[in-house]
Amino acid sequence: MKPTLNLCRSRWLLAAMLGLLAAITAPGQDAVWAQGATSLPTDLFVSAAPPNALDVGEARKTAEEGKPVVVRGKIGGLASPFADKYAMFLLADSQLTLPACGTQTPWDYCCEPREKVMANLATIQVVDAAGKLLKAPLRGVSGLNPMADVVVLGTVVKRDTNILIVNAKNIYVAKAAK
Repeated sequence: MKPTLNLCRSRWLLAAMLGLLAAITAPGQDAVWAQGATSLPTDLFVSAAPPNALDVGEARKTAEEGKPVVVRGKIGGLASPFADKYAMFLLADSQLTLPACGTQTPWDYCCEPREKVMANLATIQVVDAAGKLLKAPLRGVSGLNPMADVVVLGTVVKRDTNILIVNAKNIYVAKAAK
């Protein structure tokens, strides 16, 4: 029989990853945090999606540390996919199935096995020129909300079997159909 992750334990692990991964900047660099509130780069949000985007699940398999990547997905993976005080969020593969159970937070993919959700998430963060994570919450900025379709152009900071972290250079947020 194949072992499964305990749901409570995996949510704790994912929440801890979101908080602790903020300290990762780039391979070989010391972990640093931005001091005080900072503004987001003026060219962070773009009006057209960067080309050649990979789904999160595919990027998790093929992206290379230190190399550029274009990744697409939906903001989600947890009930609260944004870091409260920092420019960071979770991006989920668009192929994950939204729950049909009527939950108030469908973007947490509560009906999907947690192993599948975790294998299809990327941490997207915005850093300054020195590699410091910006202290500027992203929720609600330029349409960044749970379930928003997003395409991110950035650099892979870390990729292994457990995680994909991308330092965003540009973020495109698809406008919801009316």
